[in-house]
Amino acid sequence: MASTKTVIISSIPDLEIGKIYLGLTKGPWYQPLPGQCYKVVAHSTEQEWIECLVAFHGEDFRDHFEMLAAVEGPWFYYEIQTD
Repeated sequence: MASTKTVIISSIPDLEIGKIYLGLTKGPWYQPLPGQCYKVVAHSTEQEWIECLVAFHGEDFRDHFEMLAAVEGPWFYYEIQTD
């Protein structure tokens, strides 16, 4: 089974690929993690963000995540790596 990418949503359009940042506003776990370093490894998509959240929270929440993606945008999606 392929592992799920870790994808975050952001209102910042210009996070740099390959750069390490400090402080996740919210990870897929819905928790702010101000001390968490993460590396942006690629641009991502709305669908990959939804799949990431479903992997963490379960299929029952898919409709909720699809609704979240549709409001308060525009959103930018990034695949990340954390330590």
